Amino acid sequence: MNYGLTRYVLGSPAFIDISEKEYVDIKSAKANLLEALFIEQKFDAVVENYLELEMCFLEISANHMVLRNLSYTRFHNEKNLVNRRLINLLSASRLYLDHTKHHFHNIFGKDSETVRKIEEFKNQQYDQCFAYRVMEALRNYVQHRGFPIGSVIFNMRSVELKSGNRILFSLTPNMHPEDLEEDIKFKKSVLKELKSSGDKIDIKPLIRDYIASLGSVHENIRAILKEEVQYWTKIILTAMDQFKKRYPKEPSIVGLAAVVRNDDRTYSQPVHLFEDFMEYRQQLETKNSSLKTLGKRYVSSEVVEPNS
Repeated sequence: MNYGLTRYVLGSPAFIDISEKEYVDIKSAKANLLEALFIEQKFDAVVENYLELEMCFLEISANHMVLRNLSYTRFHNEKNLVNRRLINLLSASRLYLDHTKHHFHNIFGKDSETVRKIEEFKNQQYDQCFAYRVMEALRNYVQHRGFPIGSVIFNMRSVELKSGNRILFSLTPNMHPEDLEEDIKFKKSVLKELKSSGDKIDIKPLIRDYIASLGSVHENIRAILKEEVQYWTKIILTAMDQFKKRYPKEPSIVGLAAVVRNDDRTYSQPVHLFEDFMEYRQQLETKNSSLKTLGKRYVSSEVVEPNS
């Protein structure tokens, strides 16, 4: 039994001998790069669910502006839609936080210092960010008790512009601390903080601050993984380049794999090598790279008048 690089397809005799250590390194690098990809995919689920919720706010406001339909049925349908989108976001966020720990266990080991560091950073975000504490408590509430949004307010107000007044339509989805208080399992310290903010609390700024906080967590994760990802990527690309240089006349490297060659000349335990999954991870990292200041942003469809 020995180890090598080959195109794991019919009709290709190409084979390069490699050491057992090289095979193990390639296998480990591929597995760890996939773990890094899975982390990015989980964070992307958070971002996309957040986008869907923000788009939901805008769509409902636009419907109110155009249709002016405030019937009982429409009102509750739209409140249910906001609740559903928010529940999806809370679930995706919890999945991201829980699964990230699992992926770090797979890469570094359950009791590693790296795992401890990322958990400490998550705890710091919890302690420092009011919105983080609220959303975590709210996630438990929706799982065991009820919907997070108690009321939805349709706002309409006049805005004075140089070209004349305009009517601004917006939406305020409110939490009611008194509703949350009915759940004896709702964290008392968080409930106290909420009650000090009033009887009705617009959840939009809390959501944005929470996602910004998760963005900080994710940037910390990326920083921890940066050098490791570069090292693992180099191992995979070096193996691919080695095969290309040795067999330049091969029609392609489709099916390239690090394999175990058995005594009967058959192959087993293939580790398939290709760049697509590494490029996909990088694309997700680039796509979701600017969320730390989300709490200071908002979207509007207002007409922006040129400076005179």
